[in-house]
Amino acid sequence: MQRLRKPDDFLICYRQGRSSRGRLITIYCRANGLPYNRVGFSTGKKLGGAVVRNRLKRRLREIMRLAETEKRLKAGFDLVIAPKPPAVDVGYQELRGSVLAGLKKLGLVCDRAVNNMDEDKSAKHVDVQVCGDSSN
Repeated sequence: MQRLRKPDDFLICYRQGRSSRGRLITIYCRANGLPYNRVGFSTGKKLGGAVVRNRLKRRLREIMRLAETEKRLKAGFDLVIAPKPPAVDVGYQELRGSVLAGLKKLGLVCDRAVNNMDEDKSAKHVDVQVCGDSSN
């Protein structure tokens, strides 16, 4: 996972990308034409002091790192994750669920990972396809 660093990359993602809004976070995504994802975090001063913002970024970075290493994400996207003030007060698992739900809403989660991610483990039928397989 690479990081978005340039302000222009953030602006392009905001203006030309799709978004998913939740109670805790907003995720912006845009195809980047690269074989890997790039992720940026937008934590404004509304969230709190530097310690609070950095802790939130560390949590979000770890959530994205795990999603990427577990092969849950489709490749080739720029993502900007912008947490909202309520995200400061929630635990790691709730924040993780919110991020994964937003990624799923944007269609960035591989279907084969659905069984591992869904909170509702009682689903009787799940369509499974291999991530990156264009034959489906």
